[in-house]
Amino acid sequence: MEETLILVNQDDCPTGFAEKLFAHQEGLLHRAFSIFIFDQQGRLLLQQRALTKYHSQGLWTNTCCGHPRQGEEISSAARRRLREEMGIECELTAVTQLLYHEQVSNQLIEHEYDHVFAGIYCQDPLANPNEAHAWQWLSLPELSRRVSVAPHTFSVWFRRILERHTVMGLQDWHVQAQGDLFDSWMRATVRQTDQMLEQQLPSSDLQPTKLHEAMRYAMLGGGKRMRPLLCHAAGAAAGADPVVLATVSAALEMMHVYSLVHDDLPAMDDDDLRRGRATVHKQFDEATAILVGDALQSQAFITLCHVPVSVDCQALLTGELARAVGSQGMAGGQMIDLISTGTALSRPQLELMHRMKTGALIQASVRMGLLCAENPTFDLKILDRYSAAVGLAFQVVDDILDATMDTATLGKTAGKDARDHKATYVSIMGLAPAMQLAQQLVEQAHQSLAPIGGDAIWLHGLADLIIKRTH
Repeated sequence: MEETLILVNQDDCPTGFAEKLFAHQEGLLHRAFSIFIFDQQGRLLLQQRALTKYHSQGLWTNTCCGHPRQGEEISSAARRRLREEMGIECELTAVTQLLYHEQVSNQLIEHEYDHVFAGIYCQDPLANPNEAHAWQWLSLPELSRRVSVAPHTFSVWFRRILERHTVMGLQDWHVQAQGDLFDSWMRATVRQTDQMLEQQLPSSDLQPTKLHEAMRYAMLGGGKRMRPLLCHAAGAAAGADPVVLATVSAALEMMHVYSLVHDDLPAMDDDDLRRGRATVHKQFDEATAILVGDALQSQAFITLCHVPVSVDCQALLTGELARAVGSQGMAGGQMIDLISTGTALSRPQLELMHRMKTGALIQASVRMGLLCAENPTFDLKILDRYSAAVGLAFQVVDDILDATMDTATLGKTAGKDARDHKATYVSIMGLAPAMQLAQQLVEQAHQSLAPIGGDAIWLHGLADLIIKRTH
């Protein structure tokens, strides 16, 4: 049975229906879509149209094209056709619309109101040979060169899209699709982390209720969940089980929040605001806040006991977390911070403090994500280089934000480092050099992931997030 197309006017409002061949013979304006799939490196997936197509057969074109069925939503149709033609399932982002009228082969006319989508896919396709004779990944500069040298080997609509939007426009589509995909993954991961925390924390109805209420207040009041995100990203690169990653991530976040609760106490940073709310010792009292931190630390290790992996893997995970928060890690870094307040630190001294206070748990988050795979396909040293760079970048950006953002944006007291006479990258280097250092560290993080390839997509996204964040 021949495919029926949806006829539209120049505003994409339906005007009727027509059989596909008749619409192409008469040049009737109809609704269509074109899909551009990129990999992590920005290469575009091209297909060579099957030799049995009734027009433009054997020509190279974008990843996939098609038409929605009657009553079918355009994005659903695009995902369906991408799966049918290329065996690909991925998120698609609407990037533009265009109307064109072009003569194609066999005296047929393509007259389409074209909805253009972009997506990210980091594996080779499973192309349907009835639709695609061949396929290849091509860098955008190489694509531009080939179209210039041999335009007749590409479909006319593909050439028109390139003429209107240029290679630079396609690069923007890649960035847009990558950002939408990353945002979707990040929201889902944070939601999964929050659900696991809800499960692993003691109920506020359980005695002592005040302590458990305060623990849940501290844990479930929002936050970036950066350490769980890093754990999931590293684990995903190594093929770890998402359920395992969710449990380990909950333990990491408990340990992180314990450090925040204690850090806010009057004996340490003496802060009244955290994540836009009263700190635990202000909402409850100082003694309760101390016990909340103590209980969250032990709850983190209890949670690791529930991770569905081998006993050997549980031992490795426990060791990683314990080392990260001990005297050679987070606690030691906090001690250096306390005794150096009001003291001029050199840049190497400042870096040591932050690699311990902030960087150690960030590095553990990445390492523990990889360990969740039990048999990872790449070495921990690769991710150690990555986590060292992003861990330090995170702290440099923290110093920049403290000096440049307001309290409402940060969710904690702004400008406090300067008022407390604490050494920061901004106070030692100046604002502009500190910003440059943060960018250099993020670039180092990206470069360190080269041996992993496309599987490191979320790690790349998190490195960029660190430099772009506003709180």
